[in-house]
Amino acid sequence: MCAGQSISNQAVTWCPECEEAHCSECIKHHGIAKATKDHQVIAVEKYLKLPTFLLEIKHDYHKKCSDLPPLDDVIQDAKSSVAFMDIEERFHSLKKFYSEGIKEKEANVNNLKVRHLLCTKEMDKELYKTEKEVDVLCDDGSLKRHSIEFVIEDQMESFTQDLKSLGEITSSYEQTEIIHAKSILKQAQIVAVPCKHVESMNLVLKGR
Repeated sequence: MCAGQSISNQAVTWCPECEEAHCSECIKHHGIAKATKDHQVIAVEKYLKLPTFLLEIKHDYHKKCSDLPPLDDVIQDAKSSVAFMDIEERFHSLKKFYSEGIKEKEANVNNLKVRHLLCTKEMDKELYKTEKEVDVLCDDGSLKRHSIEFVIEDQMESFTQDLKSLGEITSSYEQTEIIHAKSILKQAQIVAVPCKHVESMNLVLKGR
């Protein structure tokens, strides 16, 4: 319960430094007062969930703990320690890596945009050229359809129907007759009598 200003209201926050609970009205004054405006308060429901041993801790004599060095002296040489320098170096390396990665991705995006623009212009150029060629073909009549028609006269048609063939080629052979004559001369010479017939072949073309 909040007992501030002689009123009893349901407490909503707890101030560990003041060790007091405050209601919704009192916390407003607590937050703007010069002495308490920097205090870190927590919700009462979270405060009640803290372990019991934490609630029992008292710091009445904390200022007399001379064995503990001041926090400022503890962190004074932190920046010069090897571990801190290693962490700082890794941080800068990661920062540089991600920065270069972002620049590379941005450059790739810009290259893609330029390529897309060039391709679009090239396509427009080819399309314009094709349209011009089609217009020329349309104007000079090159795209008009041409047809060829063959008409057979009635007399020629009847003639071709009656005509079955123009003729035929035949070949004939005659038997070749060769006669040999022998005679005995005084000098015992054999005289061969020349052939009276020579093999012949006649090619005859007959019409119907």
